[in-house]
Amino acid sequence: LSHVSAIKDAYEHGFNAVWIFEDDIEFTEDPHHMSPLIKKLNFLDPSWDILYTDVDSKNSLGETIQALASDFRPDRSDNLPLVYYLFKARISNDFNILRQRYGLYSYILSRKGMKKIYDYFTHVHLWTAIDIDIHYIPKIRQYSTVRDIVSIWCYSPFSDTKQN
Repeated sequence: LSHVSAIKDAYEHGFNAVWIFEDDIEFTEDPHHMSPLIKKLNFLDPSWDILYTDVDSKNSLGETIQALASDFRPDRSDNLPLVYYLFKARISNDFNILRQRYGLYSYILSRKGMKKIYDYFTHVHLWTAIDIDIHYIPKIRQYSTVRDIVSIWCYSPFSDTKQN
């Protein structure tokens, strides 16, 4: 619930955007590259909610892990077919649009995204890990960069996430 707490705090303090990241990240590019990217995303989709700062999640070897399954909430009957959540497409030289992935280790939320996520998780119980449950928020608009700028540090000794 630390993500939801951080989102609530940022929203209540009136932030227009917030960058949330965990302790097991790696800066692969200058993080200042994100500011112009956010401006570009605001132009492409003024209603964006989440921008992930890397292409996709990775395992402990640094290999991309694509989210190919689902863990639908049993208390909702309006989940879309799995094929909807598997959709991912490049929409520009800078961004992919996506509907599901693993990992919330580095992401930026718009003000609209903060409200949408906070409202959702204060009205439903957390069904599974937030990095999975977040994709089932109705009409959530998610994007990722087409290159890793900040990503998971695959060799971090500090992560509390275990890989099998």
